[in-house]
Amino acid sequence: MENDDYQPLLRRRRNSYLKWTESQVLEFLELVLDLVKDVPESLEKPTAQKFYAKVIERSFAFKDLNYVVLKNKMRLFRTQYISAVQWMSNTGSSSVLISRRIFNKNIFDEQSFV
Repeated sequence: MENDDYQPLLRRRRNSYLKWTESQVLEFLELVLDLVKDVPESLEKPTAQKFYAKVIERSFAFKDLNYVVLKNKMRLFRTQYISAVQWMSNTGSSSVLISRRIFNKNIFDEQSFV
């Protein structure tokens, strides 16, 4: 009963995925920060769709994107941040980062890792 011609079905993307550049990531984070700097609770308020629509209309680089792409990118940033904080607390790497901070003030801003 073996069938040597069997090939499993592959998932294929209909649209190509967005490869984020460092400048796009920085621009996105700056736009989000500008929108929430006065009221941090306003992140994704009143809805995520309206919030990211504001980001899209403020930037030419994101005009062709759907709000879902930005929402997913922000979710990725959150999980990466949480993972980094957990890693630092488990490995004792925060002492390494603090010693680097003493010698190079540009690694972190004043509010991070206090």
